[in-house]
Amino acid sequence: MPGSVIGWNLSLGYAGKVSRNPFTKINARQVKSILDGNGNETQPAIPFGAAVVTNTDNTYSLFGATGTDVSAATMANFGGIAVSEVKQSMTYGYGSNVGGNGQFEPKTPCDVLQVGTTTVICTEGTPTANGLVYIVTVAGTTSPVGSFVATATPAGGTAVQVTNARFTNGKKDPSGITEIVLLGQANA
Repeated sequence: MPGSVIGWNLSLGYAGKVSRNPFTKINARQVKSILDGNGNETQPAIPFGAAVVTNTDNTYSLFGATGTDVSAATMANFGGIAVSEVKQSMTYGYGSNVGGNGQFEPKTPCDVLQVGTTTVICTEGTPTANGLVYIVTVAGTTSPVGSFVATATPAGGTAVQVTNARFTNGKKDPSGITEIVLLGQANA
């Protein structure tokens, strides 16, 4: 039936968008910057919807980034999920990040969802309502480190459960976007 959306499955949006606002906690910290001997930045940007770790110097880094002062590929320092919020004075980078939705560059403030619901990319598995969320700690053939997955055994890799997270429903759009909820704050 032309002009009708009944029966159509629409996209779930973009990674890193806050959804279901009533119970959210978002914290902002600077993205860690580490320069090499030539003054070049060695730390990656943090894409919207990506997992982050909290560093001991009160900064954020991309989950799995090397060269930081924390073990960046473990749940011990999981800080939350980078989310985009509308800020009039900010210009977000649009580099080669997954999905091209924007990212937080080193030395800039990064908004991280610590409690609440957001959209992320699920690279493997099929999410189920109230299903367990896993994060890849050793890259496999399909999912790099830091990817959210709906399986404890990603292809050729290793994943650990994000103990404070659940999938909100069994929906995953063709882009891999799904919705997860962080039930409680993992770290400060």
